[in-house]
Amino acid sequence: MGTRFHVPGYGHCFAADIGEWIQGDIVNGWLPRNQAGDWNVQIRSVTVQ
Repeated sequence: MGTRFHVPGYGHCFAADIGEWIQGDIVNGWLPRNQAGDWNVQIRSVTVQ
């Protein structure tokens, strides 16, 4: 929690919380419905800043 990172194709992010399903090296991103498009579940490399 509190980590800043970058996701290619999405942009810079900030880990603001963790849910009970988020464990290990998984990041759960949220987008408003009108911006989500076809993101669904993806495997991406992220860069921790």
